[in-house]
Amino acid sequence: MLVVTGAMSVVSLTVPEDVEQWPACVAFLRQLRDGVDDLAALLTARAAAPVGPDGVGDGGPGA
Repeated sequence: MLVVTGAMSVVSLTVPEDVEQWPACVAFLRQLRDGVDDLAALLTARAAAPVGPDGVGDGGPGA
């Protein structure tokens, strides 16, 4: 089980109690690991150039 909360940088992972489900859990964890760099790059780009609700810049200074 993966739980992501609204709190800053909080992720909880729980290993399945059923050992037979562990291979699927391992596969999920590897997919999660592989996607983390892409997500970090996306968040970095969005932080550098925020997008407003209309899909255009944030309307802040210089926009």
